[in-house]
Amino acid sequence: RRLYADAHHLGIPIPKTFTLNDPKATAKDIRYPAIVKPAEQRRFYDRFGVKVFRAENAAELVRFARQAADLACVAQEIVEVPAGGFYSFCSYVAPDGEVRGAFVGRKLEQYPEGFGTGCLVIGEQVPEIHERGAAILKAFGYHGISEVEFIWDPARKEHLLLDVNPRVWKWVGLPIASGVDLPWLAYSEAIGQPVRADEPREGLRWIYERDYALLSQSRPLFPSTGEVVNAVWDPDDPGPFAQL
Repeated sequence: RRLYADAHHLGIPIPKTFTLNDPKATAKDIRYPAIVKPAEQRRFYDRFGVKVFRAENAAELVRFARQAADLACVAQEIVEVPAGGFYSFCSYVAPDGEVRGAFVGRKLEQYPEGFGTGCLVIGEQVPEIHERGAAILKAFGYHGISEVEFIWDPARKEHLLLDVNPRVWKWVGLPIASGVDLPWLAYSEAIGQPVRADEPREGLRWIYERDYALLSQSRPLFPSTGEVVNAVWDPDDPGPFAQL
């Protein structure tokens, strides 16, 4: 809730969001389909095996809200995000607040669709994403590695803030390969030899081969062409790939 309050103060737009203090009242006011999402995603995922609950009607929203009542959830109206409309501001912020390295990734494909994790991501530096991501981290006084997630809302023609993940994430190998080695920046700071990353390379793609292959069975996908960073495949060590 503080995240969205800070975003409002900074003029950073968010999806239409409701508290769940009174689930029945929220269920009457919100537009469907809607989602119930947690403040602490890891606890929610460990319990339910999904990132969010999708509610198609008021009865489902009330039921989901009650199931997760101890996890400080909110309800949000679903934004119809176009293909390739998910972005992340990825950074390392030093204890003094300086952004020592930053990278913007655009999720071209994710699995499962809708509320999954990226399986094809491209480096695409969008100034607005960079500015808004850095601003929300500064408002929190956060330092360390993080991923700030945004979506493109075609109706409002704006990038909306979704979440802040204060940790390393699945496709961190893409900024590393693009010249922004976030774990190295954090390590260098920890041993008292801080460094700054150069500007990232544009256009590299990261692929998680298994999920991309599964998704390709249902529809045509964004191509995994050009210079690609593989999540698992390595010709020098093919064993892990064979177990996918």
